[in-house]
Amino acid sequence: MDKIERCPTCGALKCPSCGAPLKEGITICPYCGVEFKISQDGTHFTKVERLVCPHCGAKISRSDPFCPSCHRKAWQYCPNLDCPEKFDLEVKICPSCGTEVESGVNRLLDSLEGLREKPAMVKSEDLESQLDPLEKILVLLNAVEDTFIITDSRLVHRSGKSFFFYPFSEIENATLDKFGNLIISLGGEKPKEILIICPEKKEKQFEEAVELLLKLSQRAKV
Repeated sequence: MDKIERCPTCGALKCPSCGAPLKEGITICPYCGVEFKISQDGTHFTKVERLVCPHCGAKISRSDPFCPSCHRKAWQYCPNLDCPEKFDLEVKICPSCGTEVESGVNRLLDSLEGLREKPAMVKSEDLESQLDPLEKILVLLNAVEDTFIITDSRLVHRSGKSFFFYPFSEIENATLDKFGNLIISLGGEKPKEILIICPEKKEKQFEEAVELLLKLSQRAKV
């Protein structure tokens, strides 16, 4: 347990994570989202790591942002790609690096605009129906027979009429072969490889997408 700090002027409780002043009785910081318990004598606190889905209450893990029960997005990664922090959906400011979540997501989307195409072999509404309402598409590249998608939360592969979803933590490697085709090696309970045929003149886009995917995979395993 750590000692509670209070504002020397007004006596307000300070958030144990970001230091923001809190009203009495508040145990979840509205600024950084950290939850904590206060000792009976009111002098110490203990941080609470919530590992239940905010939508259905099922148990979740920090290896996959999506609930295994209701399949909704249950937590989020920091939009700063250099920060490994994972936190609850209501958090507005990263407790580790201080990135403001909404503006950070918008900056990330803007920086990857050149890697987002309109889906060519699937209707936009069909694609949206497969994704969580809180999920943001960072990369969408149309391949010869597939659609290669990286969201802010996972890898999505459309092959034919089927969609396949993979947590970043399951990605062991991603590389382009000598022909420029994308090979993704997956771990997890059923290891396998995905081959995506890269169209001509898209090698540069796929190289950038692979670099991003590897960075997201490495961060997810921290």
